[in-house]
Amino acid sequence: SDIPAELVADFVAAGPASYSVVLAELIALAAHHLRDVPPPRELAEGCLELAKTSPAVLSALLAEFERFQNHLTDIVVRRQKMRPDDEMAVLIAALALTAIRSGIERWTNGKPKDRDDTPMPYIERAAALVNSIFTK
Repeated sequence: SDIPAELVADFVAAGPASYSVVLAELIALAAHHLRDVPPPRELAEGCLELAKTSPAVLSALLAEFERFQNHLTDIVVRRQKMRPDDEMAVLIAALALTAIRSGIERWTNGKPKDRDDTPMPYIERAAALVNSIFTK
């Protein structure tokens, strides 16, 4: 899902920051729609299961991940005032997307823990683990 332009503008306007701050804020930005309008667990489970058994679905899902990662990379480049080919921007975007994917996969493999049943606690935990790499 694309990120609303006004949220991207706010993220970019915050200006350059440490990589760990940018990564944490990028994960929150990229996962905004999962917080605001979380998918039903059954839908997410079904999509991931279908991707495991259908090469066409897997290919489409991977293409969407790549497109979204490129979008995240562009946002990081703009915020950090980097060159478009800066490898650090690509890595930050890849780590953000990996944390979100990991959180969603753990959520779909678990059992509902609260009445809201959203992937956000799992994504937030994955984000904290990824960010711990920068602080240890």
